Amino acid sequence: MQTGNLGPVTVDEPAWCTTDHGAPQVFDIDISHFGPDIEIRVDSPRGPAEVLSLRLTQYPFTELPVGTAVHMSACLADGEGWDLDVAGLESLADQLAQGVHKVRYAARRLAAELSDVAGKGIDASRQLRADAPTLSSDVLDLLTAIHDALDVPLPGLAASDERAFQRLMEDRRSAIYSTLHSILGDGVQRINDHDARYIRRRTEATPVTYAVWQGLATDAEAGEGQ
Repeated sequence: MQTGNLGPVTVDEPAWCTTDHGAPQVFDIDISHFGPDIEIRVDSPRGPAEVLSLRLTQYPFTELPVGTAVHMSACLADGEGWDLDVAGLESLADQLAQGVHKVRYAARRLAAELSDVAGKGIDASRQLRADAPTLSSDVLDLLTAIHDALDVPLPGLAASDERAFQRLMEDRRSAIYSTLHSILGDGVQRINDHDARYIRRRTEATPVTYAVWQGLATDAEAGEGQ
């Protein structure tokens, strides 16, 4: 490679480097190796938005404190960047994990608030419909089975609890959907005795095995108010 201050120099090319080294008359301290971006994105109303990007980086002739060794460069969405070694990356991962923890906590808080509002709305609706006709026993039995299947506690903040919660809900929703499809989709809209029993069997087969969310007791753990 031709440089403006040292003339031709030989530089080892890492297998991960994607930099075009064809630019002439660079200074040796400007020679760099960059790997492909590792992007962390979130969905926004305008589409995927980059929050953080990382890439392998090396400056073979640099005099900067980062040194000539391979390291990882980090860049935030606002353009601020810094260099990280292995320990720095582990620390960054811990900070991001704590951020995920707080976002999950926010989701639990919102779900709890919405559940409370919905519960008050149901109580008011019951009062308004006090004089309405009652449901038949088979409809009431089926609705009770559906309610019990979906009335599960929110999971804790750990990712494993979230995954277990999602698997449980997917299985129970599948049982409810297949039951309703058999009632509504065969041309004869009729509830059979085994419909509610089937949902209850599936509910019993998928008990809650995850740690449940402890509500406001987790405020300090989530860092609320800091």
